[in-house]
Amino acid sequence: MSLDTYETHDLLGVINTVKPDVSKYWSQFFPGELTSTNQYIDFDEVSAGPRALAPFVSPLVQGRVQKDRGYSTKRFEPAYVKPKDIVDPTKLIKRRAGEALLGSITPQARRDAQMSQYMREHREKIDRRIEWMCAQAVILGSYTVAGQDYPSVDVSFNRPAGQTVTLTGTALWTDITTGVSNPVANLQTWAQLIHSTYGYVVDRVTMGGTALTGFMAHPLVKDQLDTRYAGIAANLNRGPLLDNNAKLIGIINGLEVWVYSDVYDADDGTVTQMMAQDSVVLTAAAGIDGVQCFGAIMDAEAGYQPLRYFPKNWRNQDPSVEYVMTQSAPLMVPKRTASLKAKVV
Repeated sequence: MSLDTYETHDLLGVINTVKPDVSKYWSQFFPGELTSTNQYIDFDEVSAGPRALAPFVSPLVQGRVQKDRGYSTKRFEPAYVKPKDIVDPTKLIKRRAGEALLGSITPQARRDAQMSQYMREHREKIDRRIEWMCAQAVILGSYTVAGQDYPSVDVSFNRPAGQTVTLTGTALWTDITTGVSNPVANLQTWAQLIHSTYGYVVDRVTMGGTALTGFMAHPLVKDQLDTRYAGIAANLNRGPLLDNNAKLIGIINGLEVWVYSDVYDADDGTVTQMMAQDSVVLTAAAGIDGVQCFGAIMDAEAGYQPLRYFPKNWRNQDPSVEYVMTQSAPLMVPKRTASLKAKVV
């Protein structure tokens, strides 16, 4: 657009392509926080107590010595993230978006505004990475740390294979003709599996959009919502979902039902679902009780201390260029893998 200095212009505003903030839906399963200056973060896992009955003995004989529960140690090494940007001096002599058309602030003020923007974006990127790690740990029981200059490492929390389920054929929730498909029974079976394995009660099921559609359309679910049946404890919102990034739909058989469809931009720029939309995830929040761990920042200016974020900036003298970077060493660790993921449609 060319500007004539003899013409009048009004700048009506700035058109921002705004992407939603990080939902932090999965981060809520990680209420604890731990910082460590060591290379590795260790967790001692005490074996679950036995569910055996106390043995009968005669009052005239000695009691029986019980088997010690024992423990095992899990060791993890935090990954490292350090988003970095360059403050281009050639851009500081040009007006910023939203500034008066012929400029209204100094180059130094533009530099300060640009620095603030970069640091805010860095924090958002780190928060989104943390949310991704939390999501993968809950949904799959593991995640892979990999990058362009980082060797691929699988971080597994040893969730049993039986807690990843794939329904097929007539068992799919979209099959309503054969009488085999039963979403209500599926949820009860999976919730019981988690309870019997970990001793914690499942309190939430998170559904992808297409999974929820199949669930709500199923005749057996509709029966659960029929208030004419005595003893039914279900209340689900069957209206349009105008904002379903992470939304509570209602309650069925004591389970909170949420629909979730948050996304992120992959390294190649493609929009990627945080959770598969054809799946559901059952969780027992108290059984997961995750910990957000942060390792030491490998930077002398940070004092090699463990920090959630460490922003810094520095300048090169010739040519004169300024850089800004934020560092973090996050590791998301569930204490227990009390979750189950199932592909249902």
